[in-house]
Amino acid sequence: MGNPTKLHIRLLKIASEGFVWSTQKNRFPDKEIPGMLIASIGSYRDFRDVDRDLIGVCLNDLMRNKLIQHWRIKEVTERIPDDSFFCKGEWTNRNGARIPAKHGPAIKVHAKEGLLLLRTSHFGQGLYYFISDSNL
Repeated sequence: MGNPTKLHIRLLKIASEGFVWSTQKNRFPDKEIPGMLIASIGSYRDFRDVDRDLIGVCLNDLMRNKLIQHWRIKEVTERIPDDSFFCKGEWTNRNGARIPAKHGPAIKVHAKEGLLLLRTSHFGQGLYYFISDSNL
């Protein structure tokens, strides 16, 4: 991944918490960053000041290095009072249990089956915990 930037880390953080972003029904290649994801993150309050082309470059870096993944929400299993939720997700014919989702383009997270979710991979989650550990 070359030299990770502060934006890479910010995007890894939001993916580690779960970013809900689309209702589109069409499939896309696992290694492709859909334009709708870039637009959704670009309209999210914490990223409105960032150039969307730069968001796309950083997301591609994270995807290419297998640090983030797309999931389709299969079932919402638990809603939390702060509007976050837990769900089961589908990704390349695998099922995941108890996936958290905390963010979306709007302040309120939309807990709905069929929406897409950006999440860190196991490796990406471990890397995020490692770099965010205050004891380093």
